[in-house]
Amino acid sequence: MVKHRLCWVLCLGIAGCGGETPTAPSPGVPGLPARTIPPFKTGRYLVQISAPEFSIDPLVPACSGSIGMARTEKTVMVDLTVVKDGVEWVGRTSSASADIEMRFRDAGELPLGRRALAGTLRGQAPDMAFAPPLIVPRDVSVTIAGTAATGALMDAQTLDPYSVSTMVGRAVGDFLFRDSAGNVARCPAVTVFIGAPGPS
Repeated sequence: MVKHRLCWVLCLGIAGCGGETPTAPSPGVPGLPARTIPPFKTGRYLVQISAPEFSIDPLVPACSGSIGMARTEKTVMVDLTVVKDGVEWVGRTSSASADIEMRFRDAGELPLGRRALAGTLRGQAPDMAFAPPLIVPRDVSVTIAGTAATGALMDAQTLDPYSVSTMVGRAVGDFLFRDSAGNVARCPAVTVFIGAPGPS
């Protein structure tokens, strides 16, 4: 189910907007033109926050407590509007029922034409519907505990070479997933999937 939701994120065709000065061209492959890794963009970002019930990954350990079926119910998707604020990009929800804030900055160029980002994630939000009726909201919400100033620490990287349209990573903090029946799962880390504005 989570994979299906990720596919819908990729299929929504988010339009790029805004613009920044491109970075220096990458040397690329000998004999081929140099490529430029685009900077991050402002605009609409779709962010999926997920936590496992079972895990062998020490970077994203299993949660305590359970909500629904393993790996499918501790997932919240939110819609953020991202603007540039100095050296950071700041994304906030526009829904009255949520106050998620994502802040990130460019953390440098990675091998093979990818970019890294580092930042923070805080606030709370219920799962939101996208492309209804194909995707409907889950009966689950997330609260990111911690200090109001920082929340959880996030690091990620662009998924595809020479593109900032999708990013994957994790956030480390104190995440509480809840449903309307009163079930609670507490998670020390989550995976983060970000569908960002594509190159303009």
